[in-house]
Amino acid sequence: MEYFKFFSVAFLVMLGTQSCRDPSSSPVEIKGRIAKMESEFLVSDKSIRQDSSALELLRLYDAYANSFPSDTLAPEYLFKAGELCNGMEDYRKAVAYFEMYAENYPSEKRAADVIFLQGFIHENQFKNFEKARVLYESFLEKFPGHPLAKDIRIALANLGKTDEELIRDFEKKNAL
Repeated sequence: MEYFKFFSVAFLVMLGTQSCRDPSSSPVEIKGRIAKMESEFLVSDKSIRQDSSALELLRLYDAYANSFPSDTLAPEYLFKAGELCNGMEDYRKAVAYFEMYAENYPSEKRAADVIFLQGFIHENQFKNFEKARVLYESFLEKFPGHPLAKDIRIALANLGKTDEELIRDFEKKNAL
């Protein structure tokens, strides 16, 4: 699994650096292309899927974040890349982008969100409850007063339970 993650991240970095080798790819130009594509996404009623425009927007987010990592928009674009991958149901890439955000921008405004989202994906998509537990516990350790902390404590208490177990627990609680 670590092997796959390493090559996924390496591929994303390579893709980003390759796309910015063109001398016309200035930060201003890339931001402009991103803004244009984002506005097209907001106007369209189509669901997010891996079509050419979504993949191009993802490429631009990645290219900007990897080419200009000290720019204030780099973490935001990593977050948006993760959200876009999540919307396209490419959960491995989503987790990779959220991990890059968490590792490179641990003090930024969405640092708590990316840890939560990684845990949520591991719990609900990969059914990797142990990894989800580690991420949720890390969240609570780093952000104990965050608005999501209560929800994460509930998620931890119910992690890995079947629907039947959850119903039984709910019925027991209400019987008291």
